Amino acid sequence: MAYAPLRLEDYDISPTHGFLPSEPPLRRLPDPYYAPWEDVMDRFNQYLLAHHIRRLVRKMPVLGTDKLATQAEYRRAFSILSFMAHAFVWGRNGAISEPAAEFLPASISVPWVAVAEFLQLNPVICCAAVCHWNWQVLDEEAADLMDIDNLGTIHTFSGSLDESWFYLVTTAIEAKCARGLNAILAATVGAEQDDIQQVTLALHQIAYSLGEANEILERMYERCDPYVFYWKI
Repeated sequence: MAYAPLRLEDYDISPTHGFLPSEPPLRRLPDPYYAPWEDVMDRFNQYLLAHHIRRLVRKMPVLGTDKLATQAEYRRAFSILSFMAHAFVWGRNGAISEPAAEFLPASISVPWVAVAEFLQLNPVICCAAVCHWNWQVLDEEAADLMDIDNLGTIHTFSGSLDESWFYLVTTAIEAKCARGLNAILAATVGAEQDDIQQVTLALHQIAYSLGEANEILERMYERCDPYVFYWKI
């Protein structure tokens, strides 16, 4: 049987962006049906700071997921529902003595579970929600669109630079490692064909990709203060 090379696309991996989507994530769900969610997210940081999140979430209607039409829309829904769910748990309603919430209202839990099942994820905030599906390109004409200095987050809990930078470091690493993922496939093809030159070149590309990732990771301390991250965020 002839060897059939693997394709990253068959595993929902982008050849250009790795585990990130090939196109920037949606910044808003297009169907006005989901306005109750997006209205909260429009001023999410302000509501969280003012302890209004729990009251607003309790007032939201229980929306279905049948009007989500694309993978990108499901991802957007998962991301914002994750932010709202965790904000509800920890966002006190103006009362210092009010503890963390032990239950989520149906307005969040029902659609969140449905979206999570569609995406084959657990309903809990994760790297995909805050990094993979939560970025935007700042300058569409930049030489390197996915350079970390050309990226911004869509949402954060605190509205702080430190939290945003923490997410963006991960996002930028994912984008840079696309080269390494392609090289892994090239190495397997070279190994199947006994092509030592191709395997060698692919291994060098993998090493280069990992080097780029390390360089980005080392920039974490530039704009993410450990004290702010661990004690404030």
